[in-house]
Amino acid sequence: LTVLNNKKGPCGQLAPRQRTMSEDIGTTPAAPGLLVAFECTLRPRPLEKTPEGNEEESEDNDEENDEDEMDKLAVPNKKEGKSLENLIAKYGNNSECRLYDTDVLPIAKAVSRSIWPTKEDELKLGLRVDAIDHKDHWYPGSVVEIMENEQSHGESKEGENIPRTKVRIHFDNFSSKWDEMYTIEHFKDGRVRPLFSHAPPRAKPTEFIVHHRYTDRVTRVSNLFGQSFYVQCHSEWTAARAGAQVLAQASRFLRKGSIPPGPVDIDAAHERESRVEKLYDRTQGVISELIDLLIEFDREYVLGALGFTQEPNSGGKPKKFRNPSFDASLLSSTLVKRVSEK
Repeated sequence: LTVLNNKKGPCGQLAPRQRTMSEDIGTTPAAPGLLVAFECTLRPRPLEKTPEGNEEESEDNDEENDEDEMDKLAVPNKKEGKSLENLIAKYGNNSECRLYDTDVLPIAKAVSRSIWPTKEDELKLGLRVDAIDHKDHWYPGSVVEIMENEQSHGESKEGENIPRTKVRIHFDNFSSKWDEMYTIEHFKDGRVRPLFSHAPPRAKPTEFIVHHRYTDRVTRVSNLFGQSFYVQCHSEWTAARAGAQVLAQASRFLRKGSIPPGPVDIDAAHERESRVEKLYDRTQGVISELIDLLIEFDREYVLGALGFTQEPNSGGKPKKFRNPSFDASLLSSTLVKRVSEK
């Protein structure tokens, strides 16, 4: 996969060239080059109108919003919670990744608040956050490393350094050299806050160029095949959901063309074409199973992180939209095992 930034894209070089040609009146236009059609690979899920509540309930919700405005960890009020529950009920169903591609921005924000840590043992990899850097600028990012028992300069009774757990946060669209270290105290004093509570979300989907590649089992040499293509992913999708999107689009570009023109052995060519068709059908069948598996586990992650389901070996019933003890390690290891079986 090759990630494209906001300034690049399949038609990024064509538009400036066309403007230059139109401005240079009297010059002969250059011969048109080969253009490959590009279509949006995201189909938004249609929004359903929510029934209007009575005025008293609306006023109560407005008061709750005002009271909880400063509390970024507050559980959503009734109106917001109902809207999220409706979105979550459809997310990951049979239409996901086949008919519709849900923009999970509201879910991602809710997950960040639901699993937000208030103590060191609740810090977890992959947590999406807003963090303020050394120049006092807010940026969205992710916890990419947890370092336990790191020495921190603090006061103790013996005057020695206190071992603390630190996390390394990687900022979106920045090199890893700009990663910064934080402790749980930064989470408590407001230098690290839930996702998009300070920084704005990305306005456009993330685009990739995808290439098909296989490795020869004998020579161990990698070979490219099929047609490279563009794919778009919503920026706050999990790796599982983005992987399902890439696979869904990849299956469209696996097949090669028909038998080339010219003197060929028709019988041999048709026999080879038949074998290739069976291989492609089997490959696309496996891809379809993988997509179903990724969508299933992505939905389980969302439901678990938001406290809609109870984790194995956990005590008590989790509270909806507040589940800081959520641990996705078992879910991840199970997914890896089942994918390897395909």
